[in-house]
Amino acid sequence: MFSHCHHGDLQTMWLQAHYSDAERMRGRPLTAVDRYRLRKKFPFPPTIWDGDNTSYCFKDRSRSYLVDFYLTNKYPTPAEKKEISSRSGLSVTQVSNWFKNRRQRDRMTQKQMVPARKPETGFKLSHEIIQSR
Repeated sequence: MFSHCHHGDLQTMWLQAHYSDAERMRGRPLTAVDRYRLRKKFPFPPTIWDGDNTSYCFKDRSRSYLVDFYLTNKYPTPAEKKEISSRSGLSVTQVSNWFKNRRQRDRMTQKQMVPARKPETGFKLSHEIIQSR
């Protein structure tokens, strides 16, 4: 096992080696989809990866910190976003987008839970008039 402080550099070297090899074999530059497929085909070995699963592209530790803060405050101030950013290892933009997306998901969930009401028009439909006679 390599020290965690070197994992980032080793992971970059791992990917670059696979990307270079694939470009040489194909004879063309890789697209974003090609690189994605190579990352899936050749995951990092355990010696250079801490095994922390990602969710929504964030590590579970970062995501759990965001969720914990969200439960206490759904609208963090810019200063709080900077603090969250430094503690979670994410950029301020990522933190802001995560909170925005989470609030939107919560609103959509609430809308789905409330049954839709039929608007009252004040007019009776033809089958309602026939039934009332």
